[in-house]
Amino acid sequence: MRVCALRSLCAGLPFAHQLNKQACEAAHDDAHVVAAVVLFRHGARSPVFPMPAESLMPEDVCTYNTMNAVPAGAATVAVHGGRRYARFAPHGAPGLLTDVGWAQGVAVGRRLYARYGLPDDDGPEVRSTDISRTVLTARAVLTGLYEGKPVPNGLRIHVDTSPTMILDTTCTPLAETLIAGRAIHRESDVANGSARAAVAQSFGASYDPQICGLIAVHDDCIARRFAGLPPHAFVDVSLCDYASREAAREVRAALRHGDSLSAHLSAGPLCELLANRLSVFAASSPPNEAKGPVKLVLLSGHDTSLMMLLNALDPKGALVSDGVWPPHTSCIALELLDNGNIRVCYQWEPLLTMHLDGFVEKLRAIAGQPRIAVGVSSGAADGAVFRWSD
Repeated sequence: MRVCALRSLCAGLPFAHQLNKQACEAAHDDAHVVAAVVLFRHGARSPVFPMPAESLMPEDVCTYNTMNAVPAGAATVAVHGGRRYARFAPHGAPGLLTDVGWAQGVAVGRRLYARYGLPDDDGPEVRSTDISRTVLTARAVLTGLYEGKPVPNGLRIHVDTSPTMILDTTCTPLAETLIAGRAIHRESDVANGSARAAVAQSFGASYDPQICGLIAVHDDCIARRFAGLPPHAFVDVSLCDYASREAAREVRAALRHGDSLSAHLSAGPLCELLANRLSVFAASSPPNEAKGPVKLVLLSGHDTSLMMLLNALDPKGALVSDGVWPPHTSCIALELLDNGNIRVCYQWEPLLTMHLDGFVEKLRAIAGQPRIAVGVSSGAADGAVFRWSD
């Protein structure tokens, strides 16, 4: 039996359509940020999904300059909790942060400083998933944030071993929803079928649908692109972009299939965390209070962390296109303004603004209360599991 975030659901979860984006932006241009929660994806990494071995030419085998330790000059930060992130992995192993990925994280930290200034004396609250690339990216972001400035004593990265910032594909009811949504999308979506056919045609006799899926092609070609490596012998730039766009649409369609249930199961724990932090910020920063240092929470996660939150906040894809895979170090920022409103930004562009109370209420509706145990589905010892490579 697995314990999933299946809780009581409230009606009216989608709220992006309630807002007039242009009016919101115009009405709050003069508001100041008093606190912010920023969820970001890790930096560039080596690929996770291997291409079929028989398709690789001798010149096609790539070596990535990956990292399993921080470079000289990194901010001095303690790491608390977790185990998986610290396991040794050989140079070039799948899914490790590259030197480019580290530099991307440092750049995000500089952007945070330019936008918010230095946080208060205690520094930001920093949380990461229990994966090497996210912990290292969090360290890189802090390095950029405090570049040339003293780092607060006791600043640490809390490694979260719960699925709060991870799409829990082993949660049986969520996995069943994702599997069904993906299958329906593949059967009905013309562009998806065309993209998969284009991949099959390009790989020819080496094509294996379990290995050469859209996500695998996207994963491999984006890793090569950011490492400055040649493209795969069977993947030109147009096929890379085609696979990336349709892989993103496929994942958003799978998440959307379950409507409020999918939003609840995928992003419920994250929405609960966000609601709690925003409520604490609001209690300590009354509207129109004199400005002080911006209070910050930094969350280092994954592309799917952003996708599941976008699905909860923008289920119809009205504000962020379904066909855009969240890039390395892309961000969603929830900014508490001094007039009592919340501004949500994706890639630092405003998506929506609404009053704090209403926004927190919607987050709590997605989260629901309380957690209950959910039995595994019949026909499988451990229940359904959603696999990205399927």
